[in-house]
Amino acid sequence: MNRAEEICKGIGVLHDEALALAKAVVLMSEKIEETIEELQDASLVIPYDNGGGQTGIRENPEFTAFEKLMATYTKSLRQLIEIVEKGSPTEKTIGIMKELSVIAGKKAG
Repeated sequence: MNRAEEICKGIGVLHDEALALAKAVVLMSEKIEETIEELQDASLVIPYDNGGGQTGIRENPEFTAFEKLMATYTKSLRQLIEIVEKGSPTEKTIGIMKELSVIAGKKAG
């Protein structure tokens, strides 16, 4: 059983929606971990030369992409939590929420 299936195994109602979203959240979680490693020594701004004599500095596009990924991840995680709360029997919600907390905690720490 993969991580997304494990997160969703206690969800009765809305299971398919939760599973699709959980797969995306897990993927984004993995990409965020990889990106954090890559960006440790990266500069927030980088020089550019457009080849036509114009030079300067600009925002590093890697940080822009990371910022977008984090925003999408956060929104998706919130949506997944809402689905879990609506679709889970009370006794199973605690286990699912713990798994989601582990995923989210990796990004916060």
